[in-house]
Order: sequence, then structure tokens, then C-alpha cells
Amino acid sequence: MELEPGCIVDQTDLSDGDFADADLAGAMLTGCVMRDVQFSGTCLQDARLTGCRLIRCRFANVDM
Repeated sequence: MELEPGCIVDQTDLSDGDFADADLAGAMLTGCVMRDVQFSGTCLQDARLTGCRLIRCRFANVDM
């Protein structure tokens, strides 16, 4: 699944995704599962993660 700034994602499995250098500013993720996701250099400014499960995810140089 391709995520972009301001996107709205609900109840989705985003496991094994590579969001390195992705711009997710203002994104709204609700009830999502992210397993083994790489958030390296990702922009998460004003992003909302509500009720999401983050399992074995890596956050390196993330802009929050």
C-alpha cells in the first residue's frame, strides 16, 4: 500500500512495509498493525497513530 501525506488508513495490516524516507506528514492511521516496519528518515509530523500495534518496528532519524 502506498501511503502519502494526509492519507487516512483504517484497520489495515501494513506489516513488512519499508517506509524509509517516506513523507507521512498529517497521516491518520487507526487500528493498523505494523510488524517489522522500517521507519528510517520518515516524516511523521502531525501524524496520528490511534490504536495501532507496532511490533518489532525500527525508528531511526524519524522527524516527529
